[in-house]
Amino acid sequence: MISTTVIKESIKELQELRPKQTTISNSKRLESLILYKSAQFDTLDSISKGLSISASTLDKWLSIYRKEGIDILLKIKKRKRNSKFITPEIHKGLKERVQNPKTFFNGFWDAQQWIKDTYGVDVEYQLLWHYMTYKLKAKLKIPRRSNIKKDSEATAAFLKTP
Repeated sequence: MISTTVIKESIKELQELRPKQTTISNSKRLESLILYKSAQFDTLDSISKGLSISASTLDKWLSIYRKEGIDILLKIKKRKRNSKFITPEIHKGLKERVQNPKTFFNGFWDAQQWIKDTYGVDVEYQLLWHYMTYKLKAKLKIPRRSNIKKDSEATAAFLKTP
């Protein structure tokens, strides 16, 4: 089956876009346009087999190209999805707690336990760590314990030295 899609860009222009692609998906999309424009293959099925994608995927890409153009076809789409476990209510509570210096967490494990006690939601440690580190920009740092055998008078004398 041959598509009636007309590729507006030249093969040279398409090849110049190749190094600028940062995802495999966009590289394959661009490669499909190059193969289609160069007419190396007879059918869309042969192009899709050459790229190791399904024919319906290739058809969808060509449809997007026809309707929207190359800019939309090669646009990197970021997933904007809310967390299943951390609701807006939990987010607000965490944010307030992290920003308030009087009610701090002693670590991510403490935040995990607080969520479980307050909201009744069991959140995995790794997920909570990622969420708080990247979404809330939180750094839960706990100072190391001091040595038990340390002489407090020696510390005071050290701090007084000029």
